[in-house]
Amino acid sequence: MSHPSSREIADNNQHQIDEALGEYNRYFANRHYGRVATDNECLVYYINNGGAEGHRQRMREKSWYFILMRSLAAFWQRCRDYVTRKFQRLIAVL
Repeated sequence: MSHPSSREIADNNQHQIDEALGEYNRYFANRHYGRVATDNECLVYYINNGGAEGHRQRMREKSWYFILMRSLAAFWQRCRDYVTRKFQRLIAVL
């Protein structure tokens, strides 16, 4: 498996920051602190409550899903090509 590029790392980090400062995490941080949480408190809440690990798991699942979909698409393309060749041979014989 190749190492991620600096662009991929930056995108991943930005996505995590967006999640940490998003409405969903902010709601739970506010409840945790009993008041409106600051951005820094939202980030700390995200990290301390498994946000980064959850993000990693979701990205892993997403990447496997896309790998599987690409593999299935390639498989079906090979099936279509095979059937097309067989059909063309059959028509040529007739």
